[in-house]
Amino acid sequence: MAEPALRIEWGVSNVPHPDKGDGEDTWFVINDAYMPSAGVFDGVGAWQDENINPIYWSMAVADGCSSAIMDGITGPIAVLSEGYRNALGSGHEGSCTACLAVKNGPRSIAIANLGDSAVALYRDDELLFETQQQEYMFNYPYSLSSEKDAVPSDADRKLLTKLKSGDIIILATDGLWDNLYHKEILKFLDEDLHPEDIAANLAVSAFHASNDNKRWAPFSQASVENLYSASPYAEDPEFTPPPAPLVDYMGGKPDDITVIVGRLT
Repeated sequence: MAEPALRIEWGVSNVPHPDKGDGEDTWFVINDAYMPSAGVFDGVGAWQDENINPIYWSMAVADGCSSAIMDGITGPIAVLSEGYRNALGSGHEGSCTACLAVKNGPRSIAIANLGDSAVALYRDDELLFETQQQEYMFNYPYSLSSEKDAVPSDADRKLLTKLKSGDIIILATDGLWDNLYHKEILKFLDEDLHPEDIAANLAVSAFHASNDNKRWAPFSQASVENLYSASPYAEDPEFTPPPAPLVDYMGGKPDDITVIVGRLT
């Protein structure tokens, strides 16, 4: 006898960068029983230098993606392509990273990630899977853009199968992953809390971590690793990075933070 199909209960929280008004992230959640899906899109802030708010481009991509899913499209690259097409026809300029999760079977979810947002799957207090960041260089992610950049087929994709009741899937912009380690995230995955509350707790914790310059965070650690991997001395076995300058790299990364938490039931 086939196992019953799993449902996904979603919760969302967004904490904008304190200097960016409503922020540049956007997202969607579809709570349809047959095709529960979600996506997060992080607008590239550099467009603000040209007096263009990238959130309108991000919203156009998100709207196109959610409409495609409601029309019955389940392949994440096809969904992302529809979102990109919608943005290109919107008249807006901008660029954004994109991260999607689309349930496409009784116990499977198809995911796609383009840029430095991410999807992670947790089970029984362990990280089972996470997407890989896509960057041209450190802190310069792939994006869907009104100018030439990446295309939907460049996205990292994965079909998550054999999912179980109680599994937690998180989609989030880099504002979460740059500021909290997985071991910290796991502490918030309380089975007695609604996904909306878990998402809110994670977003608030990431916000506080982003403004704490006395701690190491994933972003500051990656900054140092990038600094010394690019050093001409990095491959010298006698080379030891001096500790004092590293203090300048400590702390989180202030940013918009959008977290979507899905619990499978």
